Amino acid sequence: TKLDLASNYAFTGTVTGAGSLKLVHTTSLTPTSAVSSISVTSVFTSSYNTYLIVLTDLTVNGDGTSNNNLTFKLLNSGGSPITSQIDYIGRLHTRGGSPSDYGGGSQTSVACAVNVYGDTASPICGYMWLYNPLKNDSRRNFIAHFNNLNNGAVSSRMYTQGILMGSGGTHTAVHGIEFLAGGNATQINGANSTYTSSLKIYGVS
Repeated sequence: TKLDLASNYAFTGTVTGAGSLKLVHTTSLTPTSAVSSISVTSVFTSSYNTYLIVLTDLTVNGDGTSNNNLTFKLLNSGGSPITSQIDYIGRLHTRGGSPSDYGGGSQTSVACAVNVYGDTASPICGYMWLYNPLKNDSRRNFIAHFNNLNNGAVSSRMYTQGILMGSGGTHTAVHGIEFLAGGNATQINGANSTYTSSLKIYGVS
């Protein structure tokens, strides 16, 4: 009925039904590595129907004022952005206690963080769930949550979601993802960055 935690035990067998994460990709960026984007191609395969994408301490070379953004695009089998098909985007941006929302359709890129305070003071952390990326007979859904310091050094959270739809019954499979500096920002991990950052992608079984 109980285990003596001062003893050693050897356990055998398999745990089922709990699900597990399998690391399928890692990109690490050292401080001041300065890239304009992080592109991961051919990472989503038929091995998994669900993927978890995790960003840790990613920075953009903000000017400390406004409109220094981080966005992402979904990529097709050739590594090119899937254009004008991300519909029903809902974005809730909370800065301190003041939320604002945004809705739009037929988007190419989706915001992860906006008005980032500056690359030395505001590492962006967050995660995204991507569902059914390769299923041609299904819409591909994503749900994401990111956090950073907003202009004015106020905590900022970005919730975003969307559905990748096709037109005329044609669905484009998602094979990769690309994160880009946007707005006034032109680099990820710019010259003033002090953080080692990472992008990790897990398959969920």
